[in-house]
Amino acid sequence: YIIAIRIGATDMLSRKYTSIGIRKTWVNDPKEAQIALLLYASQQDARTYLETLNDYIAHFPTLSDGYIQRATHYALRRNELADTNGQQQLIALAAEDMKKAMKYTDNAAETDYKYAQLIYTVAAEDSVVHSEWNIDAASEYLQKALRRDSNPLYRQLEGDIAMYRGDFEQASRAYAIVNQSEYASPGSFYMAAKARQQLPGYTPFDIVALMDSAVSKCLPSEALPYLEETAELKMEAGLYDAAIQDYNRCYSLTAGNVSDAFYYLREQAKFRAGDSEGALTDIESALKINPDNAVYHAEKASVYLRLQEPDKATACLEKALAIDATFASAHRLLGVCYLRQAKKDDACHAFRKADELGDPIVKRLIRENCE
Repeated sequence: YIIAIRIGATDMLSRKYTSIGIRKTWVNDPKEAQIALLLYASQQDARTYLETLNDYIAHFPTLSDGYIQRATHYALRRNELADTNGQQQLIALAAEDMKKAMKYTDNAAETDYKYAQLIYTVAAEDSVVHSEWNIDAASEYLQKALRRDSNPLYRQLEGDIAMYRGDFEQASRAYAIVNQSEYASPGSFYMAAKARQQLPGYTPFDIVALMDSAVSKCLPSEALPYLEETAELKMEAGLYDAAIQDYNRCYSLTAGNVSDAFYYLREQAKFRAGDSEGALTDIESALKINPDNAVYHAEKASVYLRLQEPDKATACLEKALAIDATFASAHRLLGVCYLRQAKKDDACHAFRKADELGDPIVKRLIRENCE
């Protein structure tokens, strides 16, 4: 009966066990032990977890995953495990562990891929930490993995390496392979969009399509940053109604807990889509949050001008200029308001002030109305 008693994988993390200073033994089932090892990673500091990894490897010396995880720990938590002078030694230890992992692995392609991934992560972050851990070495191990197994998942790393090197054509091809497979993810579509943007002859619509695919792959909890960027791209492409829909989804995802900048961006989309009343509502919401933003007052004036209410627009611009008297485009807009009110002298005075402050488009208004 006593021999049959075992501490399970999750039991090992119980406070009643971790609070005592007795080293716990590993369960005999490797899969259960691996679960415990993963759970320990989030519970222990870097040095304690290294001891746990050492103990795990001593108990399961022929399992490759222990060596891979210790190599990853050496490499990615080297700042916590050693001072600057000892970090190269930790990288060397990581390399030794990856060689041991290859000795015991039953999936050489996967091990080569993980080694390439680890080298790339370190080299992209710190190109001088170890002379042998560089982008070329990461690419070499990745190509070994691909020769063993043309797994589309490995192409994600191929794309990342190509992006790092500035080879956007190769990156685009690699991400396309991932995106046509079961391994397509928000990140793979997002990176494909970024690579495509760097190639000649791309259209905004190509990028928008890739970003929409990224959003479609997201869980609701992940979608917000992708949606925000997609909405901005749709604005650039002139797809204002589609941008509004994305902003509305952002609003829903945050339960309305948005910033003044959000209201300003959605106002811009509504203004360009011809929804002046909606634009006015959004810019007023922005001003409730940040009433001292001169740009928002000037934007509200623009909406009032479109609504043919120059008196209200003038009041908004006066508030903007009270906040920032050097706001050149606000002076120009004020001149437009005065023209609408048949106050030509006042308009010309405002236009000249805008010109003095460097407004780039006011000269035409001066030529047409003041000369």
